[in-house]
Amino acid sequence: MRTSLAILSVQTLCVALAAQPAHAQLGDWRAETRAVADCLGLSFDIVQQARYPTKGEARQPTKDEQKQWEKANEVMGKIPAEKMNTCHQQAMGAQESAAQRMIDAMTSRADAVASGGGRSEAPGREPRIEPVGAGHFVLRDIDWVAMQAEVTRDSRSAFSQAVVMFSMTAGANPGTYRADFYFDRRYDEEGLRDLAQRRLDAIIKTMSPSPAAKGIRLELGSVSRDAEPRIEIVKKQ
Repeated sequence: MRTSLAILSVQTLCVALAAQPAHAQLGDWRAETRAVADCLGLSFDIVQQARYPTKGEARQPTKDEQKQWEKANEVMGKIPAEKMNTCHQQAMGAQESAAQRMIDAMTSRADAVASGGGRSEAPGREPRIEPVGAGHFVLRDIDWVAMQAEVTRDSRSAFSQAVVMFSMTAGANPGTYRADFYFDRRYDEEGLRDLAQRRLDAIIKTMSPSPAAKGIRLELGSVSRDAEPRIEIVKKQ
């Protein structure tokens, strides 16, 4: 009778543990088992056989796994419950800390891109629009995220203001405007036209809420590289 109860328990345990994404599905059960084993002063195999007899797989245990589970639990059963709980909590805490460090690192990298972090085109400068003649404007110092069609987080407000200022000024002389893109020379020419179109789309999207933008149509013109990155917007005749 004792054996049948043990088999029933291990079967239930395997299915329950394998259903936990933090352990079985993500493979974290190995790290947790190692931490618990180190804390208890036991071997990895003993703790694994007691806690994860099928090694995290959602299946019924084999006969050999059932026997191993019974023997391992005889060893584990000699450890005071308080010690067992302490080691389990320490192992879980270590996993959570490791997971949080990974999240923090990923967030830090994302923030570095979003705020410039050496991977943007005009860090520390504010976008500005310059009228240089009738129907001719130059948009400079846009802090685009490198190779992306979005500006850095810190420059979004100034970018929006510059684009809206263009739409308000050009709105007095509505029509079709050509946008010529001049990229930094560090870029390869391959793929620049596609990037220019996506950035132009971002500009159009930004200025579209402005009432003055209704009479303005922007289309992509030339795309090249230059020592002075900029976008020249010229009204077509």
